[in-house]
Amino acid sequence: MGVYLDNAATSWPKPEAVYQAVDRFMRQVGATPGRGGYRQEEEASQIADEARAALAHLFHAPDPQCVAFTLNATHAINVALKGLLRPGDHVVTSSIEHNAMWRPLKALERRGVAVTAVACAPDGTLNAEDVEANLCPNTRLMAMLHASNVLGTVLPIAEIGRIAHCHGVPFLVDAAQTAGVYPIDMEAMRVDLLAFAGHKGLYGPHGTGGLVVGPGTTLETWVEGGSGIESESETMPAALPARLGAGTQNAAGIAGLLAGVRFVLEQGVERIRAHEMEMARLLIEGLQEVPGLAILGPRDLEWRTALVSVTVEGYSPDQLALVLDTVFDVATRAGLHCAPQAHRVAGALEQGALRFSPGYFTTPSNQHPLKPGRAASAIKRTDDIPFAVCGTRGECGAAVSVGALVSTLTGASYLKDRERSLALRATAEALQAIAEAGGPRCCKQSVYLSLETAVAFLRRELGLDLPLVIACEFSRRNEECKRDTCRFWNPG
Repeated sequence: MGVYLDNAATSWPKPEAVYQAVDRFMRQVGATPGRGGYRQEEEASQIADEARAALAHLFHAPDPQCVAFTLNATHAINVALKGLLRPGDHVVTSSIEHNAMWRPLKALERRGVAVTAVACAPDGTLNAEDVEANLCPNTRLMAMLHASNVLGTVLPIAEIGRIAHCHGVPFLVDAAQTAGVYPIDMEAMRVDLLAFAGHKGLYGPHGTGGLVVGPGTTLETWVEGGSGIESESETMPAALPARLGAGTQNAAGIAGLLAGVRFVLEQGVERIRAHEMEMARLLIEGLQEVPGLAILGPRDLEWRTALVSVTVEGYSPDQLALVLDTVFDVATRAGLHCAPQAHRVAGALEQGALRFSPGYFTTPSNQHPLKPGRAASAIKRTDDIPFAVCGTRGECGAAVSVGALVSTLTGASYLKDRERSLALRATAEALQAIAEAGGPRCCKQSVYLSLETAVAFLRRELGLDLPLVIACEFSRRNEECKRDTCRFWNPG
């Protein structure tokens, strides 16, 4: 098993109890909560009720019945925004929001809702006084993330919640990055609406999440359908959770989510956070030794989650992620992370960043494959890996441009001996000439070799037994490469 450092996207592995709960539900329960009255249905309903109670306890929510299950945090945020905002309303948010918040807000803006994004500092930190300064008489909602999935920055939710309460404005918090890994007290933080993901820090399966609706907050329905109760009515029930629970829910996923939340409660959020932040500290210590590497987000670990996003001078995040995965078996996340606003604030919008996100099951032990130091040491060694920067991977499979292979190999930093370098250049140029003479052209008139052929040539002709990495924009650069026009020539 390799190093999994993408827990900010989805936690993995899950506690064993989660796997067992889903398997047991599918095999022995199987019924839909709230639809029926027989023994299996009653057990399914009991599991859902216990999940609501566990979540309400975790978040210090006043009433378990105010926990409405959704497909994910994105779904929950849409339910909240579109259930509350109307044309003419004003909403205050931050400038580092995930697209789960930003895109529905921009869609509502096109329908007449005014949106103000309060500017964050380049490290993502936000001054609560700036939030208050942007309130208007028609401000209907304050909506923002608890922590950034790019910068790791934790916003001062308690202080912002106090401001919202003083002005009588409802407060929606996107807790996708903090639920289960950072203490959340809805009452103390004055949070009226809390959106959470089940598959991240709560250790639930994919397709689970929810919205916790505080007392005094009423949402118009965004989705209507069967609710299992009051079926004679043409409108959704007024009472929660049925009001926001149209259609059949992911009952097996909820069973797994219950097991995950129980695991969090047993371990304790403070203990989980302390462990993850220690892993982040060790990771940061190792990464700081990498020349040209910059760490995004605040330096103060008290105001960040365990994720660590970096940029490295001279490398694209995609290159680094591919090398870490292919060569060192380290799973990370490269790109814009569905949060271009955060990258814009951090000055990383053009290329994005490489994100490491350790979890509770990450360990520093040198004997364990999930040690964070392995990722740091791997990223230091990327200079030793030859990059073929013009490749394609379409229906016809993976391939590498001969021209890119030539330029890459002749300039590879791992070839220190001048004579060997010259021999390599001559051999590579000979290969280029052969390919141009006998090989067909494809993908903008470039000659391509199959990846297997390129690796075999390196080993057979040059005695190089090094990994060859295609670090490129496969589909975007070679969209016109089709099976009927693309043929790979094998020189031997």
